[in-house]
Amino acid sequence: MLRDAFVALGLLSAPGNKPRRDKIREVSSVLSSYVDGGVALRFVLSVPASDPHRASVLSEARDLVLLNESETPFRCGFKYVLWFP
Repeated sequence: MLRDAFVALGLLSAPGNKPRRDKIREVSSVLSSYVDGGVALRFVLSVPASDPHRASVLSEARDLVLLNESETPFRCGFKYVLWFP
């Protein structure tokens, strides 16, 4: 039975981490809380609107949240700040 999500879980990721996202999707696809929709898993990525690869990243899957920011190693926490509101 599919229902409205009770919790949205945002995982930080980067455009180049597709193999990692695929593995997380594979593992979560067998967990009942994800399958029945109780937890909505979203990957939070920073991809500027001007990036020519933005459309291809967005078309990868429906569980991506793209922030209009540049990806840097030191701005990981800022992704959460931008995503939560």
